[in-house]
Amino acid sequence: MSRDYLNREDICNMDVPQTLLYFYSSVAQSMAALFAVGGIFAVYSLQTIDNELEFTKRAFAEFVDGFRERIRGYKGDVNAKMWLGKDFLVHLAYLIAQENKTPDKSLFKAYQDYQIHFKNQMEYKNRIKKDLLFPTILIALNFINALLFLPYLDFLLTKCRCVVSVDVFLLILSSTVIVIYLIQYISFCLQGSKEVEINNPKTNIKNW
Repeated sequence: MSRDYLNREDICNMDVPQTLLYFYSSVAQSMAALFAVGGIFAVYSLQTIDNELEFTKRAFAEFVDGFRERIRGYKGDVNAKMWLGKDFLVHLAYLIAQENKTPDKSLFKAYQDYQIHFKNQMEYKNRIKKDLLFPTILIALNFINALLFLPYLDFLLTKCRCVVSVDVFLLILSSTVIVIYLIQYISFCLQGSKEVEINNPKTNIKNW
């Protein structure tokens, strides 16, 4: 009886390091895969937003092209390069301020709609970048952790098994957090930003 018991115990002790090797290897591979998944959705969303921002600029340039004389009337810049450039929001804010001073304010609402739509897209773009930072840091820490522990498992199991136990628990916990966070992140990427219907007679832009 005692010999059988010892044999079973020896087998268990032999299996533990092998199991931990598989565990740490799996963690490293899983972290690389999760990073790729998050990156794919981030790149796709950012590319889609950039296309939408460019489309909004061009649609606005096409729209205001029919109101050049009105814009010249309050000394606005009618150069299309201004409408399509990086200072698009600055130029648009100027037009909104000037149009607000006119008696009829016929273009005021249309300008505001373009401004809101563009800002929504920019805020959404910034959120896509910012929200990926937290899971990326956790993924990197788990990946580095797994790679550091793998070569020293035998030593750690001999000298301080409790360290390995705590580390395994933390890896499982943080991996669960990463998966939950990435599911929410992917859902956010697929959701898109707030829709704005442009209130003008020529163009009607809706969010992608």
